[in-house]
Amino acid sequence: MKRYTGVSAGLIAVWMTCVLSLTASANSSWHWISSTRPYDLLPIVIAVTLTVETFAIARLAKVQPFSKVFCMVLLANSVSFAVPYIGNHTPYTFVQALEHVPMYTVGAAYLVVTLLAEMPVVYLTLRKCTDRPKHLLWVTLGANAITTALTALAERLFCHGSW
Repeated sequence: MKRYTGVSAGLIAVWMTCVLSLTASANSSWHWISSTRPYDLLPIVIAVTLTVETFAIARLAKVQPFSKVFCMVLLANSVSFAVPYIGNHTPYTFVQALEHVPMYTVGAAYLVVTLLAEMPVVYLTLRKCTDRPKHLLWVTLGANAITTALTALAERLFCHGSW
């Protein structure tokens, strides 16, 4: 084993450089190339998200009444949207942050935050409205994963930026 430590260390270093590399911006400014920004997509994304999640929970998890499902999905999405900005002490307003922050809004971390914020709200308020509460949990998880993936796809298709 000791015979290959140098080779192993070298291979691990090369692998980590490729996998964990970060790009330095060298004090250059990020700007969006496309005329569409992530916040321009918000109204459409909100409508699609509320529709998909409400219908999935109402139809697939068989939760009624529909109006209660819609209200709880709306509340849960409002909570999940607000969570990343609670305690945000940057000098930017929401629109300024989206304009100048060099990243897309939705990604894997966003899905985790969404699930942690939305799942308790939806599950705890709607579990007694269905005879299959465990199914409600899985449907909510799946609907959130689908809507997050659709939002991420929309951002990457319509919003382009550069350093």
